[in-house]
Amino acid sequence: MKIKNIALLPDRFASYRLPIFQKLRDSKRNNFKLTIFADIKEDVKGVKIADTSYANTNQEKGGVIWRKVKNFTFKNICFWQSRVFFLPFRRDFDAFIYWGEANRISTWFSCIIAKLLGRKIVFWSHGIYGNEKPIKLYIRKLFYKFQKLRYLNRSLACFFNTCK
Repeated sequence: MKIKNIALLPDRFASYRLPIFQKLRDSKRNNFKLTIFADIKEDVKGVKIADTSYANTNQEKGGVIWRKVKNFTFKNICFWQSRVFFLPFRRDFDAFIYWGEANRISTWFSCIIAKLLGRKIVFWSHGIYGNEKPIKLYIRKLFYKFQKLRYLNRSLACFFNTCK
């Protein structure tokens, strides 16, 4: 079976996420190769970013494939990540796991391109919280229509294994 190449696009490479990213990165246990695209700068006070020494180091030493992007926030309303827009054009990725926040303008554009190119899309998200005001709820529901599967655990299981 061919190993799949998957791009993971979180908002930042927070240090508390490192253990799960390391587990996902373990291509010996998984049938995929994971590349993480994330910013290296602390943009939320108190959220510590993982040490950059983990970037592109040996997997046995806890390393992950980490491509740095730059985050831009506009008035705490919307969010843009450099390089994300062009990722679907790269043929070396079989699928994309986007952070499922509808305020990410670059993710909207990237998802539209990925969808038009027939690429697989999954959102890593809490989904609908239930406390959204009508406009925000409408935008989130519209955003989540980019992916076929709605639930994170089911989506990831299908993504990483052989689910149809």
